[in-house]
Amino acid sequence: MISQRVRTITPSATLSLNARLQELRAKGSEIINLSVGEPDFETPKFIREVAHEAMDSGWTRYTATSGHPEAREAVCEHVQRTRNVTVDPDQVVLSSGVKHSLSQALLSLVNPGDEVLMGAPYWVSYPELVRLADGIPVAVETRIEDGFRLTRESLEKKLTPRTMGIILNEPGNPTGRVSSASEVLELVEFARDNDLWILSDEIYEALIHEGQLNSPFSIDPERDTPEVMRNYLSSFEGKFTGITGKPEKIFKLSQSWGIASQKIFSENGEYTVNHSSPIILLKNGKYVDRITHKDDLKRSIKIIKKYL
Repeated sequence: MISQRVRTITPSATLSLNARLQELRAKGSEIINLSVGEPDFETPKFIREVAHEAMDSGWTRYTATSGHPEAREAVCEHVQRTRNVTVDPDQVVLSSGVKHSLSQALLSLVNPGDEVLMGAPYWVSYPELVRLADGIPVAVETRIEDGFRLTRESLEKKLTPRTMGIILNEPGNPTGRVSSASEVLELVEFARDNDLWILSDEIYEALIHEGQLNSPFSIDPERDTPEVMRNYLSSFEGKFTGITGKPEKIFKLSQSWGIASQKIFSENGEYTVNHSSPIILLKNGKYVDRITHKDDLKRSIKIIKKYL
């Protein structure tokens, strides 16, 4: 006998389709397989060499449940650099992939009968992972005419007393949608106002070719209010302000001040600190977008014109 929980889960649509395509390919059909997100090339040589070197160096034992401390430190630096959020290694758990991470998170957050909202179309595994945790997946339809935007209004239509959380996906799979900062802020405010948690799947962050990742992890509705942003902007008088000293002290200060910073290492192991501050755009006193050092002149003009 298997559990009722397992009986409610349907086979992976992705793997089922992939298996069918493999069968057709074996029979001689010419197939372009877009079902599984697996590269069509071998693991790069330098990665294989590093893995081989690690095994020869004795990295073959059980690891800590949450992952190697060095790897978790690297994740903290990545989060600070890409999301301007300081996290402690104790807050980081490494996994074998996004499905593993999502299942652990949902099993930790969802009680039997809890409803979890998700924008549709969605990655096919989301509903099954919610069901695995004895939750109820609730699809919130989005329209191609609106660029598959998930809105507060559409979420409110699906909100019930049993709603406990939202799964967001930036950039979206399968739509490829990248939400603006103001759109993400709207969703964060909705979650805050209704006491909901947000589970943000950002596995494809490196595949954004236009725009940038606007993670709900980086947004604090209590902090990023129009009044705070107006005061922040009014504090600048066209002057450059800088600090001098050893790189390690500058890096610690930049983290405590909430400035996105990055260590630039040289071959001898020493490093300098690179940091940048975005230009905040307000419309009618409300935060709508930002321009960073990653935006070239053409894109910066495009962003500004959008709000004129």
